[in-house]
Amino acid sequence: DLSVVLGCRLEEPVGPRRREVACAVEDASISAAPWLVDPPHALEVLQETATRLEALTVRLQAHEDGRVDDVVLVGEEQRDRRVSVLTENLRQALLVSVSGFHLQLPSLLVLGEQWTEHHSNLVRVPLFRFVPGGVAGIGDVAQNTVPVDGSGEEPDVDGTLATGTPTRVGQPPDNPGALPKSFGRSRFDTLVAPAALASSTLVHRTDRYQDRYVVQTSGTAALDIGRDVPVTFQGDVRAVGVLRPADGVLTERVWSVQLRPTPGSVLALGSEGWPAWVQGSLALVPPGEDVGLPAASLHAPPGGTRGDLPPWPEM
Repeated sequence: DLSVVLGCRLEEPVGPRRREVACAVEDASISAAPWLVDPPHALEVLQETATRLEALTVRLQAHEDGRVDDVVLVGEEQRDRRVSVLTENLRQALLVSVSGFHLQLPSLLVLGEQWTEHHSNLVRVPLFRFVPGGVAGIGDVAQNTVPVDGSGEEPDVDGTLATGTPTRVGQPPDNPGALPKSFGRSRFDTLVAPAALASSTLVHRTDRYQDRYVVQTSGTAALDIGRDVPVTFQGDVRAVGVLRPADGVLTERVWSVQLRPTPGSVLALGSEGWPAWVQGSLALVPPGEDVGLPAASLHAPPGGTRGDLPPWPEM
């Protein structure tokens, strides 16, 4: 579970219809489920990761029609392979956290009318790379194997997490739309590889509610994992965003992506399969308001237990 507070500013145009946006990570908080029952130094690793996040700036390219792409990290040195992999994991986590900014709008917004978007950057499922002392991916967990790092030996996974995300999968909540208004909060409860952007078809509709425009989004998505055993996920996408009528600024949004293995993929895995789901929310924070993110913390995996660790927090 990753929460971040971003301070963003517009930069120079990078094309006739695109501008760069620089967002400094002002605060970050991570909750994670450890791989082992009592891994040493796990909390210190989470705290270090949160501190590393707070030293970064995220650069986005925003299109005139509301699409957002090309997420780049600024300020993180890549001294060696382990650090470079950690940097990419942080980029993947932030990529999903800011995916809610992506809202493609028509050239003329008419209340009550619908429009369709294909292959939306909103439908992001994080791809995390494994290194010794890192985290394992869904395919490795489902097949009860431990990835190796080229040496042919099992890596030491005692106590370090490459990112602040769970390594096991829990069942989606009964009400995935009930999300808090924390700024830039995302939850990743499945680690998949190698695809990060799912194929999707979304339908948007805008209505007026009090003094705001509300954009409701629904659609379907599919994700293929290009592993030795092909696995295909299919599922639903839901999102609700709020636009400020005066200037069209996106002030709030919640979104949920829930994907499950197809029947053929479940048979290929030899198990009941693992759901892949991502939930997130963002909100525009008034100037001077203190969001008050919690400190880094360890929890049992969603729907499970892990020693004496507290249960996974509800969103």
